[in-house]
Amino acid sequence: WNSVAHRWAAFLTAWTILRRTRPLPSARMNAFNVAYGDLRIVVVEDDDTLRDDVLVPRMRQYGFALVPMRTAAQLQASLLEAPPDIVVLDVGLPDADGFALARSLRESWPTMGVVMLTGRGETADRIRGLTEGADAYLSKPVDLGLFAAALHSVARRVQPERFAPRAPA
Repeated sequence: WNSVAHRWAAFLTAWTILRRTRPLPSARMNAFNVAYGDLRIVVVEDDDTLRDDVLVPRMRQYGFALVPMRTAAQLQASLLEAPPDIVVLDVGLPDADGFALARSLRESWPTMGVVMLTGRGETADRIRGLTEGADAYLSKPVDLGLFAAALHSVARRVQPERFAPRAPA
């Protein structure tokens, strides 16, 4: 019985991962009808597999080019060179508290977009993240369509000229 329960749990886990990472229909890939190649988005995530094998390649399908980073120190070094338009933060980074980092980013770069993507999904954590400076707070495992929609929403705030209504020709 233990073996059957174990196989069933493994199947459900694999099915959930596949369901969240299945190929997107072409209509959904272009749902936003905007390419974000010039938008600088940094994702600071210490889970190498999630960052490099899921988030970065799958957001490319939505038109987002994410710059992967593993630590807050890498982010801090990149801020001196060229601050990104949007930062995606994990709360549990190995070298910093994501909440404090969100607050620091908001104080130093008030127009920068901040999206928190974390395993901490309690209401108190969500409230804290949003009040510390995040524009959006998403819990893992995240639906990739929801993640792309959150990036799109934050992009509208940080680059309003891109989404301004155009006069008819």
